[in-house]
Amino acid sequence: MKNIIYSLSVVACMTVFAGCAQIDIEPQTNPTKETWFKNASDLKMSVDALYSYKQWDFEGYRPYNLDMWSDDWFQNTITNDPGPTGNLTSDHSFVQARWKNTYRSIMNANLCVAAARRLREADDTADLQALEGEALFMRACFYSYIIFFWGDAPYYTDEISISQAEAMTRTPKSEILGKIYEDFDMAETLLPEKNPGRVCKATVAPFKARTALWCSDWATAAAEAKKCIDSKAYALDADWDNVHAPKSTSKEWILSIPRSRSLDDASKFATTNFIPRIIAGYTGNLGPSWELLLSFLCTDGKPVDESPLYDPHKPFKNRDPRCAKTIVEFGSTFLGYEYSPEKLKVRDPNGKSVSNVSSPLVGNGSPTSALYLRKGIDETWIDDKYAENNVPVLRYADVLLMYAEAKVELNEIDQSVLDAINDVRSRAYKARRTQTSLYPSVKETGQRDLRTIVRFERRMELAFENKRYFDIIRWKVADICMNRPQYQCLLGLTVNGDYWKSDLGKLIKSGDFFFTDKALPDIDENGLVDLKPLLDTGTIRQHTARYFPVRQYLFPIPSYDIVTAPGLTQNPGY
Repeated sequence: MKNIIYSLSVVACMTVFAGCAQIDIEPQTNPTKETWFKNASDLKMSVDALYSYKQWDFEGYRPYNLDMWSDDWFQNTITNDPGPTGNLTSDHSFVQARWKNTYRSIMNANLCVAAARRLREADDTADLQALEGEALFMRACFYSYIIFFWGDAPYYTDEISISQAEAMTRTPKSEILGKIYEDFDMAETLLPEKNPGRVCKATVAPFKARTALWCSDWATAAAEAKKCIDSKAYALDADWDNVHAPKSTSKEWILSIPRSRSLDDASKFATTNFIPRIIAGYTGNLGPSWELLLSFLCTDGKPVDESPLYDPHKPFKNRDPRCAKTIVEFGSTFLGYEYSPEKLKVRDPNGKSVSNVSSPLVGNGSPTSALYLRKGIDETWIDDKYAENNVPVLRYADVLLMYAEAKVELNEIDQSVLDAINDVRSRAYKARRTQTSLYPSVKETGQRDLRTIVRFERRMELAFENKRYFDIIRWKVADICMNRPQYQCLLGLTVNGDYWKSDLGKLIKSGDFFFTDKALPDIDENGLVDLKPLLDTGTIRQHTARYFPVRQYLFPIPSYDIVTAPGLTQNPGY
């Protein structure tokens, strides 16, 4: 049980971001809890460390961390991943690391809370109050991960001994949720109105709303989201692209975790799996799925299996603007090169015709889905093939959609619900909510219809922001979408040196590319896309099977803690 009683670890020099400013954490030499926390300066440095991506393990561990376990994701080597293959076990390193690291973050927050309270007894300053508030806020967030992924779990707020840990049992999720709310509420009373570069009073409500949404506590989610909206502390950025710039400091961000290669080399992540082979990318191995491409609504607000505007041969035409801003549009220029998967030759940045090795028709290592991610990618990805994008945690558009969803689930549908959805949707079209002729405004008031609309809107707006996995788990639809296989293009290997004689080449020459017009995908009321009708036409092929056992709605508790703490019980099915 030592994994849930980690003592304080002061993170090495790191720059973190919350709001618009930065926090610099100076390295220290082997501090311990006995020699630390002597004054407010020590405490501040320890609270600073709670902002590190290393503490926000589920979302800050790496960009797109949990997206790869969702139906938004395509991966050539998906069989290597335990999530989409159903191979998650209590001995798997992913489970063990996430459990250990999240409890370590909790212990660090516990120590900061205790130290702040002790220091406040001697000198109760506003700075110390703010630091205690920050630590309480962080503890609430870390415990929200625990109950979402594991359900009932060990809960403690004090430093505990090994013998106490070995005697620990699982506290009911509902009880821990109440304690999380208490931490959020206390943090809100202690935090200042303004706290540049750090969480402040206004930060609490949206995170409390998110936690409530994860637990289907619709009343709390609606109330806290509304509090955030009414505070006007955050606002939608008029420019959707500005929000998603790799190092964005948009006013829309409530919290994002930055990465700085100059301060911590572990912050960088390899880009070669995401960028086209024509720009010396490795394979284009990772990226958007066909299900994600087909989930973007058409410009009439209807899904592709209902809209007369949808053209299977030109899948980006007449689609919500966020489609081509998330996925590289065919025929567009991406990182200086033309991207047209149906061509043998394309234009380079100098206008020269070059071999289109990024196409599945030509490139032996190209993405067999033919789709590349555009969102959050710019020229900084290609200089040395490493990037340091901020890792998104929460932004204001999500809060608006949380409010709408919670009110829909409560069946308390009024104009404010439609306004929240339309604020997000109209921004994508560079329009104002009231300019209803410029975008497909939402007018429906029925609960079932609006539930479907909200689920589509979340997917379009929040793709590749580590949100999709949380959504399909809490909506209990993962066992539907993640039990469907990945699909890919037909083979483009040459026949006697002729690309056009390959299966993919013949399909392109026939004019029945990208998707055939002989069938449409089936899209259900949850926005889940089923490509089986297209498979039956023979114009696409299955890539890799995915498997999601029902047990995986909760993660297993690591086996070593089950063994050392007899009072801990395992989640069902493991």
